[in-house]
Amino acid sequence: MDDGEDLISTLPDCLLGEIVTRLPTADAVRVQVLSTRWRHIWRSCPLNLDLRSTNHRDYNRRVSSILAAHTGSGRRLKIEWPHNSGEFYNNNSWLWSPVLNGLQELEIEPGYDRNWNNTSPLPERVLFHFASTLLILRIGYHTFPSAAAMASLRLPHLELISFCCVDISEGTLHGVLAGCPVLKTLVLNSCTGFATVRINSPTITGFAISPADSSRTNNYSYDYDSDDHYYENPRVNQTVRLTTSQVIIEDAPLLEKLLVPCRRRSATAESFRLLRVVSAPRLRVLGSLSSAIPKLQIGGTVFEPTTRCVNHVRPDSVIIKEKRLLMQAVMLATTLRTVKILALEDVDSVDVLTNFLKCFPCLHKLYISASRGFRSAASYDKQNPIECLEHHLKMVALDGYEGKRTHVKFAKFFVRNARLLELMKFRIFRNYHCEPGTTKEWIADQQRQLHVRSMASRHVKFHFVHDARYYQVVYCGEDISDLSEHIHDSSRDDPFDQWFESEKEALAC
Repeated sequence: MDDGEDLISTLPDCLLGEIVTRLPTADAVRVQVLSTRWRHIWRSCPLNLDLRSTNHRDYNRRVSSILAAHTGSGRRLKIEWPHNSGEFYNNNSWLWSPVLNGLQELEIEPGYDRNWNNTSPLPERVLFHFASTLLILRIGYHTFPSAAAMASLRLPHLELISFCCVDISEGTLHGVLAGCPVLKTLVLNSCTGFATVRINSPTITGFAISPADSSRTNNYSYDYDSDDHYYENPRVNQTVRLTTSQVIIEDAPLLEKLLVPCRRRSATAESFRLLRVVSAPRLRVLGSLSSAIPKLQIGGTVFEPTTRCVNHVRPDSVIIKEKRLLMQAVMLATTLRTVKILALEDVDSVDVLTNFLKCFPCLHKLYISASRGFRSAASYDKQNPIECLEHHLKMVALDGYEGKRTHVKFAKFFVRNARLLELMKFRIFRNYHCEPGTTKEWIADQQRQLHVRSMASRHVKFHFVHDARYYQVVYCGEDISDLSEHIHDSSRDDPFDQWFESEKEALAC
C-alpha cells in the first residue's frame, strides 16, 4: 500500500500458515525476516520439506537441523537422492522422526546426476510407516517390493498415486490399488513389471497411463501362454522388463479424465495392444488418441490405426505419395456423448477429422497436433450435419500450424462450419516466421485469410502462440508431479489447456 501498511501480516495465523506451508523449504524459512509477525509462523505451520541432496553428510545435517527447529507437524516430504538408495534409507534416522508421523504428501525421486535407466529398491517400511495418513504418493525410478510383502498395506486416506518409471509387479500394483478405498487420481508414466492394468474403482475420477520405453534396462522376462497372456518365465535369462500389454477400465462410475500420452512409434517405443473402456459413464476428457494405440475400444465403438496413402508436397513443390498410419473409428456402435474435451494426434485432413467428430457429438473443446502438417482433402457435407459443429464446439487448438495454404484451408473448415466457435488457437515453431519485424505482419495476414465471408460464427477470436520446441505430443509431463497435479486438481476443468499455454509466448490477436 502507498502508506506502507502491511495488510498480509494482519491475516490470522491459520491463513499465514497455509501460505508458508506451500512454499519451498528455503523460502518458507526466509519469510521470517519479513516481519516479527511472521517469525513463529514457519515453526508452527505444517512442514513442507523439499531439499535436493548433494552429499549424504550435508543433506543429513540440513534436514536434521530443520526438524529440530520445527515444532509443527509434517505435511509434505520430497526426497531427491542421487546416490545409493539403500545408503539413504538406512543411514537417515530423521526419516522416522515424530515430526513426520502425520505426513500427508510423500514424493520420492532420484536426483539429476544418477543413471535414469536403473531403478532403486523401495523399502516396504517407508510405505507402511506413513500409510495411515498419506493423501498423496508420488514415486519415481524405484522397484516395489513383492506382492506378498505389500499384501497387508492399506492406505485409507490416499487420493493420488503417481508412479514414474516404477517397476512394480502386476500383483503388487492391483494389491496397492485395492488398499486405497478413496483413490481419486492414478498416473502410471512409463512403468514396467506388469502386463495388464485393470481399473475397478468406485472413487477414481482421473487416470493417466503412458507406455514404457523399451530402451530402459530391464529385470523381468516373459512368455505367452496358450491364451495369449503374458507370464513371467524364470527359466529365461532375465534381460527384458515386462511392459504393459493391455489396459482395461472395467468399472469406474466416477471417471471423468482419461489421458493416454503415448510416444510416437520408434525403435524403442512401446504401446498397448488394447485400451478398453467397459464402463465409465461420466467420461468427459479423453486424449490423446494416436496411432501409437493399436486398439481403443470404448463401449461398442472401436478405434484402430489404418494405413492410408496421401500426397505429400516436398519443399521443391514435387508431389510424392507416402503411407501414413492414422487413428480412426472402424466400428461406431454408439456415440460417446459424455466426452466434452478431446485431444488427437496426427489428424491432418478433414475426412479423418469428421470421422472423429461423428463419434463425439457433444465436444466443446478440441486439440489437434499434426507432426507433418495439415492437408485439406475432402469437404464437409452439410446435407449430413455433424452435431458438435452445429451445437457445441467452442474452442479448437492446432499444433504444427505454419500458415501454409493447406493449413489455412484446414483451419477454415472450423471457421466456416462451427456455429458456436469462439476461439481458435495456433501453436507455431518459434523459428518459423520470427524474423524481426515480420511476426506481426505474418499474423495480420493469417487473420485476413481466416476471416471469410461464410463464417459460421461471427465471434471467433484467433490466438497465436510461439514455442521453441518444434512439435510435442499432446500433453505428457516431464516431471512426475506435473501431470498428476493437472489431473487431480478439480478446479482444472481442462488438463490440456496448460500444455498449450505454459512456457509459451502468447501473441495477442
